[in-house]
Amino acid sequence: MRLACACIVLLAGSALCAQSAHDTLALDVLVDEPGTSRVLRAADFTVTDGGTPLAVEAVTLVQPSTNTAPLPPITTRDDETRVAADASRIVAIYIYEYHLRDDAAFSAARAAVAAFVRRLGPRDLVVVRKPLDSLVTIRTTTDHAAAARIVEAAVPREDDLLPRSAFEQQFIATAPARIRATRRQIAVSSLSALVSHLGSLPGGRKTLVLLSNGFSVPPAATRGEPTLPGIDGLVGTANRERVAIYGVRPAPTASSTVPGDAGPAAPSRRELLVALAVPTSGFVVDGGDAAAAGLQRVLDDASSYYLLTVRTSQALADGGLRPLDVRRLRSITPVRARAAFGVHRDALPAFVPRTAGLPEGLTVRRRTSPLILTWFGQSAVGDGRTRIAFVWEPAARVPGARGPLVRPSRIAMAVTTMDGTPVFQGDVSPSGHDAVVASQRPELAFDAVPATLLVQMDVMDAGGRVLDRDVRDLVVTSFTAPVTFGSPAVYRARSARELRGIGEGRTPPVASRQFSRAEQLVVRIPVSGAGLASTVRARLQSRFGSRLRDLLVHAVDIADGTVQVELALAGLASGEYALEFEAPGARAAVVARLEFAVTP
Repeated sequence: MRLACACIVLLAGSALCAQSAHDTLALDVLVDEPGTSRVLRAADFTVTDGGTPLAVEAVTLVQPSTNTAPLPPITTRDDETRVAADASRIVAIYIYEYHLRDDAAFSAARAAVAAFVRRLGPRDLVVVRKPLDSLVTIRTTTDHAAAARIVEAAVPREDDLLPRSAFEQQFIATAPARIRATRRQIAVSSLSALVSHLGSLPGGRKTLVLLSNGFSVPPAATRGEPTLPGIDGLVGTANRERVAIYGVRPAPTASSTVPGDAGPAAPSRRELLVALAVPTSGFVVDGGDAAAAGLQRVLDDASSYYLLTVRTSQALADGGLRPLDVRRLRSITPVRARAAFGVHRDALPAFVPRTAGLPEGLTVRRRTSPLILTWFGQSAVGDGRTRIAFVWEPAARVPGARGPLVRPSRIAMAVTTMDGTPVFQGDVSPSGHDAVVASQRPELAFDAVPATLLVQMDVMDAGGRVLDRDVRDLVVTSFTAPVTFGSPAVYRARSARELRGIGEGRTPPVASRQFSRAEQLVVRIPVSGAGLASTVRARLQSRFGSRLRDLLVHAVDIADGTVQVELALAGLASGEYALEFEAPGARAAVVARLEFAVTP
């Protein structure tokens, strides 16, 4: 951000970065003293940490640059970073439509915010966001007119719980209390993402204007409700990233009036707006005639503030926050400061991960993708070769996980020997209930000699974009013993039709090992050894190894010795189980084990 006192700011920034222990802090503070042109100095401030005075090493008055040349347009993330370094002010508008009512107060507040955006200067950046906007497409712009039009197109939806998009229909449409809980989660998560994005841009103090009647947050997560990040965490992030939050509240009432929006002990909506604004050195603007004047004060705050460089009594290299008391000497004019300060990310040392070198002979780093579940099955096919079967499914999303929802649709697999000799290559779609593309095969199979192979997989979405990469070793088993079991293949069925598909060979096995009680499992396992199929026994066991019951074993293919068992899960309690297959051997019985879990 280009400043009026550019040289002083550069010196202050250099001093902050020069501290090896990062024991200096840059404090952005506001002095509400209209009608005076005197620039304050270090001797005019006192800063204490728990009663201990801290040395104020430098004070800089930060004001917009006198340069009025328009900033260049922004099209990429690199453009945004480069342009933000020369911007005078960076402003974000968050319109929380889910807690706004369609009335005259909202219309007046919306018009005031749109006018505020249009008043921004040619060297100011702005971004306007709404609840369901993607968290990965946040980007500021120099087009203030377009941003104002987005504000003017905002639609209040506090009294409207009906879904208006496929996302809402799939993930939000439910009971009213659940809808409101999900909307609260969306609010805090998207605000956190917006604050983090603002903090990632170069420059000093950033401004976030929240247009909302407020939203109540339960004091703790209740059973069945989504996990919600705390308001304290959002405030802490804003203070660390030097973002000031201001609330614009159209509604005149001070407490929540929406049924089910919060419990009786929950704070009022206005209190929550204050809880976001005041600790970050902002304030709340009430609607009506006060909105325009309040937003002008917001613009004044972004246009003139002091940057104090102080030496702390303790290093904060970990990016922690510290409450500091900032006051004026010999003056009754208050100083508006944050509830806590921390070392900004641009002053922290860069994180350099420690990476061990690859073992001798390895040229590709191994990695298991968290986006997929895989199953590699092995069985003997004669002539010393082994048949490899492969299926996969998308992994379940971790509850409460942040970031965009990505859904793998295809895997491109390449199998080579360790010296790079090609063994197999092919594409495969997901198996089980995720198999949605009938034209693609949901199972791969190839033969290989016993050895260690390198399997490299590109995990792609429906458009062919690579989402992740999985690289692993595959040890191909040698079936040379007189009696050996291959890998058990698991098939799942939820209807008689799906069960017939398994029997007719139209359904591939699944990679998952977690099933519901509404399903029936068919487990097939190959056993090598002449005439051994009829001697295989199977039993169901609990997690702790106690036998529950024996299972009936059917011979599926006499030629390759494949046998199967069928197991309906409706009679099992939720928990972890195991299937054990046993065949007589020359000296002792040979046992294969399959573990799985049952959910309600």
